[in-house]
Amino acid sequence: MYVLDEGIPTIAQIVKRNGYSTAAFTDGANVWDEMGFGRGFDYYSMNWEFRRLIRPAGGSILTGEILYWLKEHSRDNFFLFFHTYAVHTPWFAPQNFRGLYGEGVDTVMVPPPPITIYSKPKWAEPYLHFLHQVQDAKTLECYVNSYDGALRYVDDFIGKLVEFLDETKLLERTIIIFTSDHGEEFSEHGGLGHHQFYSELLHVPLIIKSPHFQEAQNVPHLVRSIDIFPTILELLGIKIGFPVHGVSLVPSLKKDADLVAAAEAEFLGWAVQAKDAKYICHQQKGSSRELYDLNTDPKETKNIADANPGKAAAMSEMRERELGRPALSLPKTRMLHFPS
Repeated sequence: MYVLDEGIPTIAQIVKRNGYSTAAFTDGANVWDEMGFGRGFDYYSMNWEFRRLIRPAGGSILTGEILYWLKEHSRDNFFLFFHTYAVHTPWFAPQNFRGLYGEGVDTVMVPPPPITIYSKPKWAEPYLHFLHQVQDAKTLECYVNSYDGALRYVDDFIGKLVEFLDETKLLERTIIIFTSDHGEEFSEHGGLGHHQFYSELLHVPLIIKSPHFQEAQNVPHLVRSIDIFPTILELLGIKIGFPVHGVSLVPSLKKDADLVAAAEAEFLGWAVQAKDAKYICHQQKGSSRELYDLNTDPKETKNIADANPGKAAAMSEMRERELGRPALSLPKTRMLHFPS
């Protein structure tokens, strides 16, 4: 796994220098503190049960610990980062949520194909169907039911969190940002999981509640995850003396910023999206290219790359310009190796 370059300041370090108490509650994995994400946090809690693939009966979200920390720091300016894999396969939701929307993956009893990537506990065996792309209608229904149950589990936790903030008179002076790093595919484009660049993966929720906003508003235009960092800083009135790749989304409430979103995944390829089109280059498919008109084909079902070489080339050039803005030096690359 890659380790965050020590020369890159984290949002936690920045707000801590500006007088904020900081805490993180995570399920570890790609945000382990050993990888650099713990920098700037006064308190960094990782869910070790998730790391050991133990599914606790009460669920994986450490609700009591999170609310206790908030209560202890309710008089402070605070920054809290909450991260969960509850809605990530293998869907760590309590029993009462796993069957909430119908039969879940726990009911898939056909022995899964063998897998040697890493060992899993007995309860997790049904999820191997997902890893091996088993897609019959009944199994797909079980996947979606389990996913929906996990979403409801997280939604209920967010409700408890907001209720707590309201009861402690913190809600009206707290900025809340809810988002995800990716979605999940359930055979919309013939696959399962999160190993492609279509909208079911890249179009994620981004909800921002802030005392700075006078009324609820739905922003229809393209925004990006990299814009959350500068948006937080603008809302807090914190100035920084170095460039960042994203832009604050506060002006986007009134005007479309015509942003360009670039995505990349090792060994998979890359994609670039503007308001009207998406262009995908697949590394694993012989560098095959796909181009979609998002105005007429929002579900990305008709590849028009061959019929529009000029547009495809323009999208590729757009990606290069976006990656070069602003002129940032490349971070140092360091790997962290974990014993098997």
